[in-house]
Amino acid sequence: MNYKLFIILISFFTYYESYSLSIYEKIFIDGYKYERKEILCGHSHSAIKNDYLLVSNLVRRPYNILSYNLFMDWVNPLIHEKFNINGVAFVDSTDRIWKGINTMKIRIDSVNVSSIELDAVNLLINSITLNSIKLSSTPQPVNNILSIPLPPAIKQGDTISLSIDYTYISNIQDGFFLYPKKMFVGIIPNTNDSAWIEERIAYTMSQPESARKWMPCNDNPYDKALATIKVRVPLGFTVASNGLLKKIDTLTDKTTIFYWSDDSPIATYLMAATASKYVIMNDWYKKVTNPEDSIPVLHYVWEKDYNSTKTDGTEYNAKRALSTTSLMMKIFSEAFFEYPFSKYGTVILQPFWAGGMEHQTLSSINRVWLRTNEQFGLAHELAHQWLGDLITCATWKDIWINEGGATWSEALYAESAINKSFYKTLMLNRRANYFRGGGLALFRCYDPPMKDLFNYYVTYAKSSWIYHMLRNILGDKVFFSTLRNLLNEFKYNSLTTEDFKEFFIRSVPNPPVSFDSFFNQWVYSPGHPIFELISETYKKFDNKYLTKITLKQTQSFPDVPEVFITPVKVDFYDSSEIKHSEILITDSRIKTFDIALDFLPDSVSIDTTYILCEVTSMITNINEVSDNKTLEGIFPNPAISSQDVKLRTSVFGNKFLIEIYDALGKKVKNIIDAELSEGSYDISLPIDDLPSGNYFVLVKNINHYKAYKLVIYN
Repeated sequence: MNYKLFIILISFFTYYESYSLSIYEKIFIDGYKYERKEILCGHSHSAIKNDYLLVSNLVRRPYNILSYNLFMDWVNPLIHEKFNINGVAFVDSTDRIWKGINTMKIRIDSVNVSSIELDAVNLLINSITLNSIKLSSTPQPVNNILSIPLPPAIKQGDTISLSIDYTYISNIQDGFFLYPKKMFVGIIPNTNDSAWIEERIAYTMSQPESARKWMPCNDNPYDKALATIKVRVPLGFTVASNGLLKKIDTLTDKTTIFYWSDDSPIATYLMAATASKYVIMNDWYKKVTNPEDSIPVLHYVWEKDYNSTKTDGTEYNAKRALSTTSLMMKIFSEAFFEYPFSKYGTVILQPFWAGGMEHQTLSSINRVWLRTNEQFGLAHELAHQWLGDLITCATWKDIWINEGGATWSEALYAESAINKSFYKTLMLNRRANYFRGGGLALFRCYDPPMKDLFNYYVTYAKSSWIYHMLRNILGDKVFFSTLRNLLNEFKYNSLTTEDFKEFFIRSVPNPPVSFDSFFNQWVYSPGHPIFELISETYKKFDNKYLTKITLKQTQSFPDVPEVFITPVKVDFYDSSEIKHSEILITDSRIKTFDIALDFLPDSVSIDTTYILCEVTSMITNINEVSDNKTLEGIFPNPAISSQDVKLRTSVFGNKFLIEIYDALGKKVKNIIDAELSEGSYDISLPIDDLPSGNYFVLVKNINHYKAYKLVIYN
């Protein structure tokens, strides 16, 4: 799908000079008509504001955080409403100051540990208490690291209690976000209506490494801990966070403390808290394993959106958009295994620089999705609860595990909710996105450049095909069984790409292609195979034919494998219907196969829904089709760019070359350069990337030249 971009700048951000320059990086405003690839996940943007080095290598610190007990006092950020002389709402630097206390249980895992290093950015440390004893001096973060000395008496295996009293002092919308009620956020597309923030809102957003910007922590995805989050807010505000709401204390000073606790280990980037004046939509998910047992489903929305009934995209309709959540939970529970957490739900944010973010048990969702009824985006975030939250990438090098899995799961949801054909349609859409984004020229799925960590074309689109291809190659029974076992093996933990690969090696003996080869080609290397297919069919005797298939790999780009060892699905057609298919394992630059058939195929093609590949040409010898021998030309013609277009022509043997030229005589595409035996052939013409216009297809064969006119419409 292609959408126009309408970007409306918000005058509000002029209050933050240091932030205004990165507005495109940090927020998708309402009125930004997006291509869904840009707003899938909370982190699916290409320009991440980095003011520190992302940690990609798995270098474990010499300790393990067992639990976080976090208290944040958000009364000051939420209690003030300020307007300038023009009546425009704003937030100033004094509103953003708040205090917190983070108490951690930490197990010492190594010998001779003399200090604990935590991540902390723009936090003022007020005091530190170690095992109930307040430190005489209070260290401050240096180069975003808070180093806390340990006494010599603490040994390997000991568990310590570390409590850090701190003040949040940052004036940058990063990690912690604060917006005033009635702030203008844009024009709703296709209407003349303006969009405004309904209620004052404060929230955290940490992916990939911004948890350190609102709490001291070990901000690495490999280290999961139990978490309790308590937030104090003015009376009338509601706090949504991870896990279950244990209690609410209403204090005499007209403030309220919400106590949330997650009983499952959680990575810091998946911890979150949001406060605003919400209406709560309550629902229940009945477990597929035990319908008598239910899990609460809670959606935190603004009252106006809760009451909306319009479905034409002019209003934010929460009930319509979120009504399918329980069905999605059922579908993914059947595909993977039972939903693995104590609750699920969504909290609606506006403004929000992303589409959604899979915070554990509670996804943060851009309010725009309530207008656009973004079902596949909602499915993506829910699928992350298994692929991203239950199991989590151990380092950012392994992010393809999370994002590829959730993007593939969108298609899995479509397969169950709609049909298998729609599953294939979505996967072909991801394929097209990858090619449009650069294809061969893109980097590999593993260890992407940190500035492109969440590049859609690789981390989402291509990575989704890793899951899709494993499913195709292994078959549903083996693939889903292995994936479920992997989820169970690493549940509530993190894993590396090598962990993922080694689990498949242990679980699936004798795969069609070794997992070492599969991962080396598709995960650890960039690119994809590009094929030329030549088929020639010979009649052996009555109703028995032999088709000779030649597969040639032509990809050539730095670091891209010269040969992909991979299965290729080849379809044999009769009267425009697939009558036979073969899975052929190609392991060399040129590979020939002999296929016995009991019918004469009128065309042969590579199934591009099976593996991620390009096909530059497919040539079918049609000598046996006597009725059509003399019918040469291009069919259909004129042609729509998305159609399957074929050239039927004669070959006189030896060198054979086909090229396409535009109306000005400029060569725009090489189709084939090969040696063919004498005969008549059908040759596919890939024209999907050519604009509308008049073209000439030039055929060169020995001393023979032919030119065919081709008209293309988009």
